[in-house]
Amino acid sequence: MAKISNNNYCLNCNATFPIGYQEEKEIFCTKCGQSNKESRLSIFKLVKDGISNVFNLDNRLIHTFRDIFYPAKLTRAYIAGKRKYYVNPARLFIFMLIGIITVSLWLAKLDNTKFGGDKMHSRAEKSVMLTKFDKLVDSLETVNNEAVSDTIRERLFKNVYKPENDTIGLNQSGNIFGKKITMKKFGISSYDAVHMSIDEILTKYKVTDFWDRQYVSTYIRISTDPANSLIYILKNLTWAVFITILLMSVFMKLLYIRGYYYIVEHAVLQLNLHSFYFVAISAIIIINTLLYSFYPDFEEGFDIGIYILILLFAGGVQFFAIKKYYKHGIFGALISQTIINSAYIMFFFLSAFFVTIISVFLY
Repeated sequence: MAKISNNNYCLNCNATFPIGYQEEKEIFCTKCGQSNKESRLSIFKLVKDGISNVFNLDNRLIHTFRDIFYPAKLTRAYIAGKRKYYVNPARLFIFMLIGIITVSLWLAKLDNTKFGGDKMHSRAEKSVMLTKFDKLVDSLETVNNEAVSDTIRERLFKNVYKPENDTIGLNQSGNIFGKKITMKKFGISSYDAVHMSIDEILTKYKVTDFWDRQYVSTYIRISTDPANSLIYILKNLTWAVFITILLMSVFMKLLYIRGYYYIVEHAVLQLNLHSFYFVAISAIIIINTLLYSFYPDFEEGFDIGIYILILLFAGGVQFFAIKKYYKHGIFGALISQTIINSAYIMFFFLSAFFVTIISVFLY
C-alpha cells in the first residue's frame, strides 16, 4: 500500500500543502491535482497509470463522439458545467481540424508534377545543357558536321533558351496598392530561380524596393514550388475558419439579442457544429478513397449521390441543433438556418480572402 509522503509540498509543482495534511489518508494538490501518496516507480505502476489515463481520455472521447450528432445537447451540457464528461469543444475542434487537414493532404498526395513545378526545374537544367552543348560543338571545330549539330540542337533543345535569355515571368505583372510590378523588368533567369536563394536573387538582380521584393519573392516561391505553396496557403486558411467562428458568434449574438444568450454560447455551438462538419467531411473523404481504391470502375454519379446524402444529413443536424438550442419552431428554424448559412458564407469568403492575401504577402 502506498504511504503518505512526508514532504509538506507537492512533488509535481512544489506547492505547499495545507496545515494538518498528515492527518488525512490522501490529499490532492490544490494547484495541479497530484496525490500526496508516495509510490515507488515501477514497470507495473507505469503501465497501470498509462492504461488509466488512456481509458479516462477514451471515455470522454466516447461520450463526445456519441453525442457529436447532437451539437445542441453537447453545447447545453458544456455551458451548464458538465466539463469533465465531454472533451473541451475548442480542443475537439482543433483536433478534428488538424486531423482532417493532415489526412486530406496525405490522400491528395500533392507534388510539383501536378502543378507544373517540375517544368521550371527541367527548363532551368535544359538551358544549362544547351550552353554546354554549344561549347562542345564549338570545341570540335568541324564545319562539315555543322548541319548535323544544328539538327541535334533543334531536336534536343527545341524552345530552349540559354540562361541569360531564359527569363521567367515575361508576361506576369501585379498591382499592389496602385503600384504596377512586372517580372520582365528584373530579367531573372529560370536557372537562378531554381538554384539560388531568394536573398541571393534579390541581391544579384538589385531588387531593392519593398513591394518589388515582396512580389518577386512570392512569385519565385510559387513558381518553383507550387505544391508546398498551396499546402502553406491551405494550412493558413484554418485561420479563416477561426475568424469566421468568432464573427458568427458576434452575428448570432445580434440575431438572438432578445434571447439573452452569451457570445460564448454561440461560440461553443459553432465549435461543436464544426466538429460535426469535420466528421461529415471525413466520411466523404473515406468513402471517396475506398470507392476509387477497390472499385476504380464503379458507375459514375454513384459517389455524388452518397455525398449529397451526407450533406443533406449534415444540414439536417444543423437544422435540429438550431431548432433545439434556440427553441424555434420548424418554420423559424428554417428561416434562421438560411440567415445563418448566408452570413457564414459571406464571413468565410471575406476571412479566406484576407487570410490568403496576408499568407501570400508573408510567404
